[in-house]
Amino acid sequence: MKIAYSYLRWSTAGQGDSGKDSRKRQTESVERWIKDYGKGEYILSTDTFVDAGKSGFKGKHVAKDEYGKAKGDLMRFIQLVEAGKISNHSILCIDSFDRFSRLKPTSSLTLFMQVIDSGIGLVFTGSNEKRIINSDLINKEGYVLQFIIGEMIRSYNESAEKSRKIISAKQNKKERMKSGEIVAHNNMPKYFTFSNGRYHHNEKTKIVREMIDGIIEGKSLYGIADGFNQRQIPTFKPFTPRQGKITQWSGNTIGDILRNRLLIGEYLGCKNFVPAITDETTFNKIQNILAHNGKFNRGKVGTFINIFRGVCFCSDCGKTMSVAAQVKQWSTGKSFSTPYRYLKCSVFGSHVACKNRKSFRLGEMEEEFFLNFIFKHPKQLINGDDNREASSIQKDITKTQTRLNQITKEIQTVVGLLSDVPMDELKTKLAKLNKDREAVKHLLDSFQLKLSKVQDSPETYIDLRKMFDDEGGPPPIKLKRENGKLVTEADFDDYTPRSIAVTEIRETLKDSYVREGVRMMLPNLIGKITVDTVKGQFYVFNHSGKMVYESKKYSSNRNNSEKWREACATWSKKGK
Repeated sequence: MKIAYSYLRWSTAGQGDSGKDSRKRQTESVERWIKDYGKGEYILSTDTFVDAGKSGFKGKHVAKDEYGKAKGDLMRFIQLVEAGKISNHSILCIDSFDRFSRLKPTSSLTLFMQVIDSGIGLVFTGSNEKRIINSDLINKEGYVLQFIIGEMIRSYNESAEKSRKIISAKQNKKERMKSGEIVAHNNMPKYFTFSNGRYHHNEKTKIVREMIDGIIEGKSLYGIADGFNQRQIPTFKPFTPRQGKITQWSGNTIGDILRNRLLIGEYLGCKNFVPAITDETTFNKIQNILAHNGKFNRGKVGTFINIFRGVCFCSDCGKTMSVAAQVKQWSTGKSFSTPYRYLKCSVFGSHVACKNRKSFRLGEMEEEFFLNFIFKHPKQLINGDDNREASSIQKDITKTQTRLNQITKEIQTVVGLLSDVPMDELKTKLAKLNKDREAVKHLLDSFQLKLSKVQDSPETYIDLRKMFDDEGGPPPIKLKRENGKLVTEADFDDYTPRSIAVTEIRETLKDSYVREGVRMMLPNLIGKITVDTVKGQFYVFNHSGKMVYESKKYSSNRNNSEKWREACATWSKKGK
């Protein structure tokens, strides 16, 4: 008795669901052949090879990973035959040739001959040719190969034409949406519902609002995702049919949602396409937070958080400064250890030329930064330079918005002409206009972010002081709004905040939640920090690029702080 294996494939996962006929039709086709043509010589194996949701046109069912292992079941079957785990006297039953392949004819022929040369016979159970196609039949009756090649051409042409129509329909719908027409679209996020010719918020919108509130309050993307998962809030795609598992929230998913301009109602450059979930000012603030906090996974609570990440750079090569730790250990029957952290240029150890080859004490840098700069000279944070920069940015925004409006009008005109006269020149012009509009939008976003940094500085400084100030309440900085912008009512020269001791800074910065909050605030307060490990100094610049603070000189990279000396004395006593 010989073994017959069945191979089933459909392009979209839903086609194999209960109530759909792809799986049922292909299975019945194979079973019918075994009954009518198998002549009792073949028995159908219980091992069925299925490629659900894998496109034959794109070749996903015969793809391999980087190690040469099959990613699709058809290729897995071929590899099992080549490995001798499936007898080469077996046959593979497939409903029709387009289930086997929809690749280009040359690629299909190569795949077909690979199976035939392995000794396996192919049966297309749903076609007119019911015989087992193998090398012997092809050698005897050459027209069988002609039939197969004809099926290859037909299958490919059908898929190619279908693909062309789908692409054309999607492009047409996209152009209609760009012109401002509200059209239902399958790719619209699940927190919008289309009805009565408009999009509306639904019950999932409140989850997005919770994301917005969380990131503004200082939560990390990881923290928001972890909170949703603990509360078992389903994702917008709770089940993935291809993987067959429940999906969970991740930091990347939260970040993608918070970066989407649909939050302010904009889609494909069209404002008010959907109802906004938040205002543009809040959206820009979120982008500012995300832009300066790197990847979503910023460490669980309890892990060390570098408060200068995203704003601290090497003074020589301009690369970021990374954190390195050294652990001092003392052993006297018991082990005692404590880490001391340093900043070093991120190119350290590579072949990139940079003169800053030394490390810089991070703990003392933090203490000096807060004690001698942030909390001592706040006027340097909100000064005339920033105010002048805000005015300049506002002018740039106005010019850029005017340019964006002009391009949008030109696009609408071209789209209107295309509906009447589909000329290639107009299509080329439309493509260029769309590219120009995306570039202008990107420029506009960058201006909005820069303006957001400057305008948020007063409120951010107050929030920062609250985190360190045990007496409670914001420092006595007088603020008022002019034309929707926060400005200082009095000069900072008159401001004398309660002094904060080094020990208070040390204790406060031990809290991981405080460190994370500080890290999110700093990009709004300062432009950047540069570190010169050769001179042993760091420098603070405002958003205008002006240096506003120069640190003291650290003569040695060895930790000579009071804390270090106290620790050494303690260890010496424990060693006796």
